[in-house]
Amino acid sequence: MKRVILTIICISFFVFHINVAEAAKEKNKTENRFEAQQKELVLEEEQSKSKKKKRIKSDIKCGRTEVMRVAGFVTNPPFGWVNVIPGSGLKQTQYINAGFSYDLFSQLAKSLNLRITNVGYSSYQDAMRDLRRGRVDVVVGAYYDKRVLGTGVNLMFPGYFTNPIIPIFVKGKEKEVNSWDDLKGLKGVVRQEEMIYSLVFQQLPKGVQMEQVSGSKNAFKKLLSGEADYMITSLYAGESEVRRYKLVDEIYFSPKSLVSPELFFVFSSHTDCRLLKTKLAEELKKVTADKKAYMDVLIGYIDDWGQRFKDKPSLIEEMRAEKEKALHPELNTPTVSDDDLIEAEERVTFDELESGTKASEISQTINSDEMESKVTEDKNLQQSGKDKISEEKPNRPLTPAERIKNL
Repeated sequence: MKRVILTIICISFFVFHINVAEAAKEKNKTENRFEAQQKELVLEEEQSKSKKKKRIKSDIKCGRTEVMRVAGFVTNPPFGWVNVIPGSGLKQTQYINAGFSYDLFSQLAKSLNLRITNVGYSSYQDAMRDLRRGRVDVVVGAYYDKRVLGTGVNLMFPGYFTNPIIPIFVKGKEKEVNSWDDLKGLKGVVRQEEMIYSLVFQQLPKGVQMEQVSGSKNAFKKLLSGEADYMITSLYAGESEVRRYKLVDEIYFSPKSLVSPELFFVFSSHTDCRLLKTKLAEELKKVTADKKAYMDVLIGYIDDWGQRFKDKPSLIEEMRAEKEKALHPELNTPTVSDDDLIEAEERVTFDELESGTKASEISQTINSDEMESKVTEDKNLQQSGKDKISEEKPNRPLTPAERIKNL
């Protein structure tokens, strides 16, 4: 048995040496540089992969051959709001961006001879969604908040406005606030459309209650009614809405900001509009160089927003009227809008009211308006049971409401 094993080992060793020798011969053959086959090809010169040409500025289509699509805030004055043009027939309702942020971006684009188009939305979230998908090129207002921005967007640096966020209170119920901790044990509200909540949520200490509310009117109602002790808002957005609702003497603004985030212009990553950020940023620096003039422009938007609603009742008056209707449902009548009053004014001339002609036709035309005027008469007149309005005529043209009351 040992002899058999030894024989096998010897044979294997012999075969191994033969294979090594043959391999060495082949190796020596291929390594001999003078014995290369004539059919083999050789590389004559070095070849490098062609590099893609960089896009040059003249190749940018956005704002030039293709119009730049711009969206913005929907309900966040003075920075942005949307004006609505109601549709009729086959014509759809239109949403038009307005406000400080959109006009500022429009000014920058105009200085560079860029073409933009106003793309309004009824929802800020919808605008941001379309920005991420490349359906919109720019949204002219957002904080550096990844939860809101998501992916597929590019911010333009620097920001165009530093926005102090403060608490506001009903006067007489204010509290000194130097940090978030000072709001512990109090109930607060924050407007959803200001996009503040997700920005400050991580900073809130335990014990701070804050509810998101949709709509500035709903937020201020909660504050005035006592459902909320304070509201978190931008200093300038709060000032705008306080003027709108005629609450200047009712609201206390805390003098210390709790956080001051920057507002940015945001570009979609899916269009070449983002390549214009550098040029636009240069123009922005020129505009913001004069800080006083820049702030005066913003304050002008706040003033205009307040003036836009100067003929509307204050929010406190609206809340009182709602309370009266709830207590006396028998007095509830269909609401008469400003458009109805204007239409009545067009149908009934001042001369007709003076001469008393066509009285029966007039009374039928504006009967619903007369009912509304009775509801909105002075509360003291209602309590005293006075049904008639003084026939003394003011020394000026009558307003539509006065004309109706004088019938």
